[in-house]
Amino acid sequence: EAANLGDLSPEEKSIFENEAIIYSIIRTLEPLEKAYLNEKISEDEYHTLCKRLINQYKTISDSLDQSYPGLLPFMQKYQLETSCRLALKRLQVGMTAAEIHGGSDAPQMSVIINATQSLITANNALQLNITTVDQLQPLIQEVVTCLGRVKGVPASFTGSAKMQDWLRTLSSMRAYDSLSEEQGRQLEFDIDQAYRDFKQCMDRS
Repeated sequence: EAANLGDLSPEEKSIFENEAIIYSIIRTLEPLEKAYLNEKISEDEYHTLCKRLINQYKTISDSLDQSYPGLLPFMQKYQLETSCRLALKRLQVGMTAAEIHGGSDAPQMSVIINATQSLITANNALQLNITTVDQLQPLIQEVVTCLGRVKGVPASFTGSAKMQDWLRTLSSMRAYDSLSEEQGRQLEFDIDQAYRDFKQCMDRS
């Protein structure tokens, strides 16, 4: 039976309205992703629109606190997980496809140095026991962005994919949540491994 907004408390009404916005964001993002894949929209236009939707989702989902079950449960609740798979992946990663795979006009050596520095910075943060989502997520996003700008990285390099997996994990958590000790050790290991593998790839190129 459909909910009557007049019967809801102010808090329930606010939750209902915010969930309606999240639903709209997902349904808007899916065709945007398809348009980008089919080259029916420019990269700049895609990036602008997609980034706006991602930021709107982050703002609203964070404001819902414990009342929001998370992205995947929400999409399952409203039967969106199958029809909006591209939107699911994009919101889980929290970055546009242009950010992850986009090119760069910067000299290649500068791009490599930036990627290396981003890995070192993220690793240093973990060694300083920085484990909260709101502090770690921007660092991992920077790693993914910088690695995505490096040209000629061999398919054998799995560091980018692992960092994207960590972005999905962090995106499923609250801004004030912290990684467990086990998660922190695993992330530090994955970053260190990505750094070593990346350095080897660049030394061979």
